[in-house]
Amino acid sequence: MQHVPRTVSGPPVIPLAEVLKAMQTGEPFSAVFCKADRARGTGGEVVTVEQAVQIGVDYKHSQRLIRLPNEQVRTMHIRLIMYFNAKKVIW
Repeated sequence: MQHVPRTVSGPPVIPLAEVLKAMQTGEPFSAVFCKADRARGTGGEVVTVEQAVQIGVDYKHSQRLIRLPNEQVRTMHIRLIMYFNAKKVIW
């Protein structure tokens, strides 16, 4: 079993690099992230997804395309991921 570091008084943490590796496996994951759209000047909404699967990568914009269980496809910016599989994402 892999040791998961903990913050002093909070949830387990996971480095962003490990999040990206885990997403590439094709295994379903849960995530909490913040929406943002600079072009429209909107965002700030916190989104929670369960059983999502990565289906694509947009390296230019640091985004991941994910498919939800209802077949909806969403875009998730990697720097706005706050939690991944109930672990706080750190850089």
